[in-house]
Formats: sequence, C-alpha cells, structure tokens
Amino acid sequence: MTNRHESDWAAKLELGFIPGKGGTRLQRLAFEGPLRVQRIFHPEPAGQDARLSQPAHCYLLHPPGGLVGGDSLRINAEATPGAHALLTTPSAGKIYRTAPGASPQRQAIALAANGGDIEWLPRETIVFSGARTELSLEIEISGGGRFLGWDVLTFGRPAGKLPFRAGMVLQAFRLERDGKLLFAERLEFHAGDALAKGVFGLADSVTAMSFWAVGAKGDDSAVREAAGRLRDRLAGLPPSDGRTGATCRNGVLSARCLGNETGFAWETARLAWETVRPALLGRKTCPPRIWNL
Repeated sequence: MTNRHESDWAAKLELGFIPGKGGTRLQRLAFEGPLRVQRIFHPEPAGQDARLSQPAHCYLLHPPGGLVGGDSLRINAEATPGAHALLTTPSAGKIYRTAPGASPQRQAIALAANGGDIEWLPRETIVFSGARTELSLEIEISGGGRFLGWDVLTFGRPAGKLPFRAGMVLQAFRLERDGKLLFAERLEFHAGDALAKGVFGLADSVTAMSFWAVGAKGDDSAVREAAGRLRDRLAGLPPSDGRTGATCRNGVLSARCLGNETGFAWETARLAWETVRPALLGRKTCPPRIWNL
C-alpha cells in the first residue's frame, strides 16, 4: 500500500453564489477529492438595501484535517450581483511536516466578487515545524463587488512547546478591481532566517494575522475612514500582547498583527472585522456559530 506522503492528494472546490428570496443561495457546487461544503446557514436578518440578499454563511470542510507533503487544496468561489457569501471553516487548518523528497503542501484560494460581496474568514492555520508550504489568496472585484477577509497563521505548536524550528512558508496575496491591480505581496521565509527573526519581518513571532478590505469604486473614502477607526481601536490594545497596525492605500485597507499567542491574533482579526464590516458592507457582525464550539 502506498502511504499518503508518497503521492499527491489534490482537492478542489468550486462555488457559485446567487441572490434568492430566502437569502443568498449556492447555485453551483463542484468538488474533487476531500473538500466539501459542510453546511449553509442564513442567520442574519435582511438588510436595509432590498437589492442585497441575506448573507449565506458557508462552512467549508476538509475531512483529513490537514495537509502533508504533496497535498494541494484549491477553492474557487464567486458571488454574483446581489449575492453575499461568508466563507469560514469549522476548525483550524493544519500543515504537517513535509517528508523528505515530497513536494510542498499547496493551498490556493481564488475569490471573485463579481457584483456581489465575499467575506473570507477561516479559522487559523497551524504550520508544524518541518512543513514546506505555499499559500496563495487571489481576489477579483468587479461590477460593484466588495471583499473583506483575513488570514491567521501560527508557526509551530506553542501550546505544546514545539516551536517552528525547520521548514519554509511562502505566502502570496493579490487583489484586483475591475482588471486593475490594487495590492500584491509575497512573503517567503525559512525557519530561523533573517526575515523570520528580524524586526523588519516576523520578529520571531509565533503568530501572524493579515486583514484586508476593499469596496467598489466610490467606496474608497469609506474604507479610509474605517482604517482610521481601526487604528484607534488597535492603539487601545495592550502593547505587551503583540504588534498591530492598519493602513489604507489604493482603496485597500490592510491590517497586521504579530504576537506570541494565536488567541491574540484571532481576537485582533475579529476586532478588525467588527470595525470594518459595518462601514463597508452596512451590516453589523454576526459571528458564525461554529466559532463558539
């Protein structure tokens, strides 16, 4: 029998959301490999804008629970005009040690807000020592679409006193609106290198959080105002917990957090969401109930 780490295990999920009378609904669903939609919920009330459908809270499930060398996950999701999809996961993702000779683990997320709204709010991803992983998130906005989302990474297993002593992480983010590139970045570091340990990089942090938000053309002033409010709220956090910051360039709000506890990064991400969502999407936050389990 061939062990999992000796062969690639690919999984792919394609989702298409459209507006409906009972809320945004999932019109298109296609999958390959161990990647599924666990459940769709509509816990939020109808908004003041009758043109917009109630958000669909979509829980994404990867039954194996983690990636080993050679595994790959790809998720493509689209929200059409009037649709609103909030994508999350029921538990933390895990990226395990890569066996010698195995290909890197890869995760590629591509989200298209084609006139609709998409929120990408997964639980944290734990990168185990020895992992070699490539992570990418690509966002396309068009036709009045809007996006906000986050990414929370934990390096090693701090609770088990197992630090990230070996391995590599490559993280890429790209955001376009109406065919124009607004934001792009690429971070590649190896355990113990200057970027991982230096103050100009991760500063030897255990966890890192990134948060982004962008609206349609004409929303840039609202995004800038939200960035100002978020900076004020971040300034009120205890400095001993970690480093935080927020900026706004080219109409894209970007917030960061570096710290030594996953809980701090997670709560900072939720603070950013609670501050920005009402300003950008006109809705108060409604945390998915799976987060409380």
